[in-house]
Amino acid sequence: MRNDSIVMIASVVGAIIFLGLSMIFLYDYSPFDSAGNNLQLLSIGLSFVTSVLLIGIYGVLAVKQDSQNNLQKRQQELMETNHEPLLQVLNVDSYSEFIWPKMRNVGNGPTKNMQVVMHFYAENENLEISTEESTLTHSADSDAVNLSAEEAAEVGSLSPGETGKLAGEVRTPRLKSDKPDPMGYLMSDFADKDISEVFYQIEIMYDHLVPTKDTGRHFLKIRELDVRPELSVNSVIKNGEKTDNGEIIDEADNFRKPGTYYRDVEF
Repeated sequence: MRNDSIVMIASVVGAIIFLGLSMIFLYDYSPFDSAGNNLQLLSIGLSFVTSVLLIGIYGVLAVKQDSQNNLQKRQQELMETNHEPLLQVLNVDSYSEFIWPKMRNVGNGPTKNMQVVMHFYAENENLEISTEESTLTHSADSDAVNLSAEEAAEVGSLSPGETGKLAGEVRTPRLKSDKPDPMGYLMSDFADKDISEVFYQIEIMYDHLVPTKDTGRHFLKIRELDVRPELSVNSVIKNGEKTDNGEIIDEADNFRKPGTYYRDVEF
């Protein structure tokens, strides 16, 4: 039997029993001879019965509301399971000032409006800087879309089960200016400040169909780079080496432990 039915039946039965006992008391055991006093006692008893019934009704409503909330929560979890993407970055290539990650969506929902950001941190200067958000679109040799090169360059999404190689041109602010420039200018700025080593982390951002979560943020493993003037994006990607320095994640606010996050979680 459902909980709300049990609560309601218990309230009604309790009210009836109390009312019956009240009537017996008034007829057989009342200390008053006056009918007015007995009616007053009866009124008090009826008020109590009404209160018991109201408590029962409120209890039923509370049980129903709790059941409804649990149902909505289960529906929300099911919806997220059926629509949430899960991104895997298979490898990251590059050419010139373009980053070129190969990715697979192993989730149940599409990734949309995909973008890439590169985060840098110079430990000896406690210096953090991030590139602009760069739009990722399918490249000409991608197997993910059966389209011409021109049409593929307009598509920045991955459907469930789809693998694609997407490219994005990276521009970054400089240490003395917010103007976006090629990567080489930032590397030259680092060298001018006698910064010989920096750490960087690639972040893939994407929208999705789950309304309860914000933008997806997928962070790759942190890499270490020996700075040389005028290194291009291609050179940075080719020369970056994986690092096990876990303390960097705690030091750099723009770094995260590798994995997928959402803007409304852990930020």
